[in-house]
Amino acid sequence: MSQPAGFAAPIDALLAVATCLGDFTIWNESGTTELEPRFFIGDAGVGGVLDCCTGGQPVLRVESSGELPASGSPFVLGKHGCIELVMGITVTFLTCFKTISKSGQVVTDPAELDYSRVIQDARWRAVEMLRCCRPANIKFVSATPIPSDGKCSGFQIDLLANLALCAPCPTPVPAS
Repeated sequence: MSQPAGFAAPIDALLAVATCLGDFTIWNESGTTELEPRFFIGDAGVGGVLDCCTGGQPVLRVESSGELPASGSPFVLGKHGCIELVMGITVTFLTCFKTISKSGQVVTDPAELDYSRVIQDARWRAVEMLRCCRPANIKFVSATPIPSDGKCSGFQIDLLANLALCAPCPTPVPAS
């Protein structure tokens, strides 16, 4: 019986995605400097909120949203054979894009909102980087914009990773 395809551990899947996006950059609002994001890799919600405007450096988070049975149905955990799971991976990119002026007014001038096209292009480039990198056992689910909160804007890419837990259980196995 062959071993199912999948990562042996969740961190391996997260690192595969982060490696694909390792060279990802975005231009600043004035179009004069290419910015490299600060990476965060781990479980969703861990590490708190990273400010996308700190030092003008964007944030790229590669996070696990948890694991579920690949079959879609609960199963009995056994010590023999492999357990096949799928893990949700969320890639979140945030960059500083101030759409509210210092006086609290919403920016409506189209010329001042042009940066949204740069962010849209960045989302497309990130999807393209993942496609060209072709990380094994990773499936694309969606890519969506994250609307500006007046300070930050960006995008989210949702992926699924196959996991295969096949390592032998230690002997003796604790009694149940």
